[in-house]
Amino acid sequence: MKRIVVSSLMFLALIVLFQSCKKDKQNTQKESYNTYFKKMGKRHNNMLDYVASNCCITTATPFERYSIAKNKLNDNSEWSEIKQMYDFTSSIISNEFKSTNSQIESDYNQFSKEGIELINNLIDIFQDSFENQSITIQEFNQNVDYIIDNIYNNKEVIFNDNTNTGNEFAYIIAMCFQAKASFEYWYVANNDPDHPWYSFLHSDDNNTSSIRYRSRRRCCRWLRAALADVGGFFSCSDCLEMNERGTTTYDLGEAWNHAGEVSASVE
Repeated sequence: MKRIVVSSLMFLALIVLFQSCKKDKQNTQKESYNTYFKKMGKRHNNMLDYVASNCCITTATPFERYSIAKNKLNDNSEWSEIKQMYDFTSSIISNEFKSTNSQIESDYNQFSKEGIELINNLIDIFQDSFENQSITIQEFNQNVDYIIDNIYNNKEVIFNDNTNTGNEFAYIIAMCFQAKASFEYWYVANNDPDHPWYSFLHSDDNNTSSIRYRSRRRCCRWLRAALADVGGFFSCSDCLEMNERGTTTYDLGEAWNHAGEVSASVE
């Protein structure tokens, strides 16, 4: 009897040890992914600085800014794809579009229903930010982190930083990190007179419209720019591919480039 008890305890100890090692591996993997996604968010923001330093930001057309970004990224996107995002993101910010979930499902069917719901949750945070114009960067990040943690805790996340490819949930987590990087970039741009995009966001300050209208338009403009980054990420038409095992993968590198081009050509 004593031997049975000892054997059972040893077996339980091995299970606990195995689970602990598995958890440690998952945490290490999570930190590695997150570090890489943060780096790519900074790369995106640096590209916006590059665009601003290579044109007159207040007079350059959206197409001219897109062209600078495209050349910098050495990408093969089409201007028509970039332009298409603005009607969509503008309607989201202005709260005119009430069925974002079904719109994404019909136009961007490369995602599962679960994926679409997660993207819609991220868009909801932007819509809430428009309603609550006093939201801080920290508060926005906390809201997005809730989505990220939910995915890590409930889904299998697979990403290869050598090929910039991953499964759907890695793609959406990377999109969340892009959202945080973009929100911070445009938030600062809207409030810091020394920021390279400040003059662009405030170009309407001296028109004859009411103060209330100008204030709302500025808020709409910088938030639309941040959301356009996210829209550029999930609308990338060249990001879906099949690997050698017949499994669907997502090219995050293409998505980051597409988001950068959409962001640079913001209207």
